[in-house]
Amino acid sequence: MNPFCPNDGTTYNFYLAKDGTETTGTGDSFGCLSSHKGEQWLYIRIDTPGEMKFLTTSIADHDYAVWGPFGSKDLAVAACGSLPDPVSCSFHPQAAEQVNVPNSDCLGGTPNFSSCTQNVQAGDVYIFLIANYAQEDQALTTVVAPDNTAGYNCQDVIDILN
Repeated sequence: MNPFCPNDGTTYNFYLAKDGTETTGTGDSFGCLSSHKGEQWLYIRIDTPGEMKFLTTSIADHDYAVWGPFGSKDLAVAACGSLPDPVSCSFHPQAAEQVNVPNSDCLGGTPNFSSCTQNVQAGDVYIFLIANYAQEDQALTTVVAPDNTAGYNCQDVIDILN
């Protein structure tokens, strides 16, 4: 699982673009993703609490799912194979997605709206699966949404680039 940091203008390549890789035979719930070809499993670290909102764009259709929060990357990896429903998910035929991750009080059959602040917390780790449904060689660019208030810990991405 590689790090992902949704900073403005950051570009990632779909390195599994055309091989059709798709996880099957696990206990993972993929939520809205009826298909997740060309998938890439990434993780996002939260640095400061707030609302996690960012946009992803590419030249062709891509989709996503987000699971969490987890207390560490190791706990996120350990959960793979038995992931519950994603906390955020989109399966639409478009080349742009808006990722919005609510906190756990906003989820479930009867959300507790009195504490539904939609804030992620410092130290949280989220699994971010990006599916390259179009199976095209393409780049994915991220832009932090104007109403995003969360801060992202990008050190793991910086360490890879250096």
